This record gives sequence, C-alpha cells and structure tokens, in this order.
Amino acid sequence: MSQPFIKRGVPLKNLEQYVTGTGQVMWVHRQNEGCGFAGVPGYHCVIHAPSNHTMRGFPTNWRQDIELMERICPHGVGHPDPDAIAYTRRVFGEQAAAMLRVHGCCGCCSKGARVHGDQPLRR
Repeated sequence: MSQPFIKRGVPLKNLEQYVTGTGQVMWVHRQNEGCGFAGVPGYHCVIHAPSNHTMRGFPTNWRQDIELMERICPHGVGHPDPDAIAYTRRVFGEQAAAMLRVHGCCGCCSKGARVHGDQPLRR
C-alpha cells in the first residue's frame, strides 16, 4: 500500500493544516504527535501549546527562508517566537538558536518575554 502524500519524510496522514496569524496555510505535525515534549514541564509547542510569553497574543508568521516561526507585534515587526527558539536550542544547539534570535527589533520582544528562563531576547 503506498503512502499518501509525504512532506519531508512525514506521511501526510500524520500532519494537519495550520493557518498562521498572517494567513499562511502550512502543514504541521498533529497535536501531541510531533510536539516531541508534549506534557513535559518546561517544554512547549509554538502551535499547539505555546508558553505564557508576552508575545503569545501576537499573530504567528512562518519564515520559510530561515525556517522559523515568528510573532508579528503591533508595530509590524517580526520577532522570533520564544518557543521556536527554545526548540531550536534543544534540537540544533545554542549557536543555531543565537543566529535565529537576530532580528530587526522595536523592543516588544524584550518586554518580559523569556525563553524558558533565559534572558529576554536581544536585538
């Protein structure tokens, strides 16, 4: 039996559609199947179980060019989502996370936003 469509080696039946806060339609892991650390204290999923950071209410936006979920603040600036940065750190290491934290900034992400106990995100 052939598998239905596959995205990056993941059968489509294991994915669900997600519409970002900016209207992008994308395929993501199903809730609790791909979160990896679902239910583990201190670990969060940008899509299904975001942490209680100050940008949580900002719309999400997927940056395909750098494969990063960001949050668009009221000023229209894209800030790296703290949960996306924490995931990158766990999977790819601190250097990768540090590279993704670099962004044009208006200060919205440093107003109390924390990455699981880290210092506020910096410009």
